[in-house]
Amino acid sequence: MSRALGGATAGVALGAFIGCISGSALAAPFDSGDFLNATIAAHDGDIAGADRAFARTLAQTPDARFLLHDAFRFAAMDSGADAARRALALAPSQGRDELALIVLGDDAFIRGDIDRARSLFSASGDATHMTAGPIMRLISPILQAWCLQQKGDTAGALGLLEPLSKGKPFSAVYALHAALIAAQAAPKAAHQGAMSRDAANRASPTAAHVTALFELAQSQSHDTDLVLTRAQAAWLAAQGHAHEAHAALATLMAARPNLSPAKNWVLTIAPDAMRVSPREGIALAYLAVATGLQSSVGDHGHLTPNGQQVAIVLVRQGLALAPSMMLLRMPFAEILGSEDDLEGARETLAAVPATDPLSPVVAVEMASFEDRSGHLKAAIADLRQALRTDPDNADLHAALGDIAQRDGQLRLAVDEYDRALSEIPLMAQRRWSLLLARAACHDTAGHWDVARGDLEQAVALAPDEPILLNYLGYGEVEHNHDLPRATALLKHAVELAPDDPAIRDSFGWALLRTGHLDQALVLLQSAAERTPRDPEVNYHLGMAYWQLGRVVEARDQWNEALVDKPSAIDRHEIDAALAMPLPDKTTVKR
Repeated sequence: MSRALGGATAGVALGAFIGCISGSALAAPFDSGDFLNATIAAHDGDIAGADRAFARTLAQTPDARFLLHDAFRFAAMDSGADAARRALALAPSQGRDELALIVLGDDAFIRGDIDRARSLFSASGDATHMTAGPIMRLISPILQAWCLQQKGDTAGALGLLEPLSKGKPFSAVYALHAALIAAQAAPKAAHQGAMSRDAANRASPTAAHVTALFELAQSQSHDTDLVLTRAQAAWLAAQGHAHEAHAALATLMAARPNLSPAKNWVLTIAPDAMRVSPREGIALAYLAVATGLQSSVGDHGHLTPNGQQVAIVLVRQGLALAPSMMLLRMPFAEILGSEDDLEGARETLAAVPATDPLSPVVAVEMASFEDRSGHLKAAIADLRQALRTDPDNADLHAALGDIAQRDGQLRLAVDEYDRALSEIPLMAQRRWSLLLARAACHDTAGHWDVARGDLEQAVALAPDEPILLNYLGYGEVEHNHDLPRATALLKHAVELAPDDPAIRDSFGWALLRTGHLDQALVLLQSAAERTPRDPEVNYHLGMAYWQLGRVVEARDQWNEALVDKPSAIDRHEIDAALAMPLPDKTTVKR
């Protein structure tokens, strides 16, 4: 995981530790090695390592208050029953910390002490209370509403949510939870007596009221939400509107192509989709906040340290409340994966059984983490599993081709690219990237003439793609074929991407091969400055120096290229260059 996860809190703890041992005490009252291990693990984003090391440190000195915050946070983020027990034991020491209140409130809810749970969820969650934490201010109404629903107080639950269900931040989520609660109470509608219409609707909502709440949630949702759409479709079908229900699911499928491997499940009306238990409702509230945090990351691609911790703790709590809710596992894995905790992401998805209807989608997610972890064969197996339920998915075939190519399985890669291309119209723009990938396989296998054919097709579809022009032009230079056209292609590529060092190197190499030595040198030097440890660039620049008689500089470039772990082909060329006899001394420039 990213070092950003624990760096801030670990720094605070380390500063407090230094202050502790530099004061009246001459030595730490515990094994400082454990504490330093905890600090390093926290800084490196090793959640499990930090949790265990903080636990060992606290076991030696339970009153080390400066450790309590970090120890609680990492225990709450860690997986497993022991970590959950540590977090629960530490939570009372955190005062009004909103994550601690959530941990304590969830524990009370699971134990059936609903009044205690609601008290904790509202302790700092009054939206009018300026000291409330931002997360608790946001979700406290939902948590309290599900507590009330657990006690059978639908009117109280809807009374909390409906005033917030329009025109406010998070309104779509409030409306969704109001609709889910109302949908469960609506079939129990009874005589309303002398109650007002609003109170009567809240006590036993009418079908029209529930329908309106689903529509309100949908109208305020910024994207096509899986839980909302499936629940709304189930409700519509139950009211005799099957056509509208199927249309809603079709819209969901079109908006979420990543769900294609489970499209049969997505497109099937499931009555259970609107039957959400209070524990599952609270878990969904946590999921909404966690995914909202994930979608708010900046250009750096990572959450803030506190944002990461909040997101992970919320989904851990959601999984504790609703361990069989597989919808939680994919977004949680995405959060871990985005912060480079690939082992944690894979562990999270591994808990999804093969019999789950979402397992093919999970297999695709798992493949991406296996790929990033370097487990290419496992990634291939995952994608093959997904393709069994979605055999015509061009994106899955293309992804399998990419991974097979990186694994050196060129025949498999070409077959998968063939299958992907067969699913895409001949003139579709997206074909060019697949043609390029297939060409790379043919080129690596030594079949340049076949590769050239794919590249020519790709250039016809995308004549201004620098990467295509570069690959075709450089390949033609390397195979000494139609050098004038190859040079023209590379010149155009440089015009389109003037700052790309690889393209500058290719154009420089073409100019060198066609006798334009001075122009070539300028381009090759600039490429080497921008990628100083690229052995191919160093080799090319060395050849330019050699042709200029600058033998020492040429050999320096080639020796440097050998240090930078060149490919077998590049190494053969570099060794051959270093073995060349020195030119006449009168032409050598020092």
